Amino acid sequence: MYIYLYVIYVCIIISLYNFHTYLCRLREETLKNLIYIIDKLDEKLLQDRLVKCIVSLQNDAEPSIRTNATIFLGRLAPKLSPVVRNRVLCQAYVKAMKDGFVHCRFVLLLF
Repeated sequence: MYIYLYVIYVCIIISLYNFHTYLCRLREETLKNLIYIIDKLDEKLLQDRLVKCIVSLQNDAEPSIRTNATIFLGRLAPKLSPVVRNRVLCQAYVKAMKDGFVHCRFVLLLF
């Protein structure tokens, strides 16, 4: 059991480093598929490191990555503590509302 959790943890750390790569497609696919393993994450990793990475993706040059980051934050919101949720989501949603890409603004209406 512990070996599986360790393997999952290593895969998540590698995924977080993929957010800083120059390949747009890799960043986007990592973001899309990370939602499926959110329940397995440690609280500290979820509340601190992952949220910082996702918020930094909202400044990406690629509009689809900004849109998927907004979707990811909306799906992640129920799993965040109230303090982190209030601090992070308000700023992230305001940033998404000011985005020039129409789909990014439209996604906010779904959440």
